[in-house]
Amino acid sequence: MDLRILPDHPEAIKLTALRARTDGQLIALINRRLDHGLRCDFAAEDAERIYREVSQLLPVVYGASQTERRRLEAKLARLGASLHSACASVG
Repeated sequence: MDLRILPDHPEAIKLTALRARTDGQLIALINRRLDHGLRCDFAAEDAERIYREVSQLLPVVYGASQTERRRLEAKLARLGASLHSACASVG
């Protein structure tokens, strides 16, 4: 049964609530990981791993507002830029 056709169905309501809670937890996780990656006391390997991880997770967050998504994307871009500048300064 496709629950998208029955939005008032009890199962659809439960799944919608579960998805919202999961998205909220995923947004919080992404935010914490980006904050960790942007701190200056990290190893480059950790920051690269965080960048790859968040790059994979961010597209599957459906419950983020446009503002929240732009904020997370901007943090990810800052992390990518700091990795790029760190690589450029080494070479």
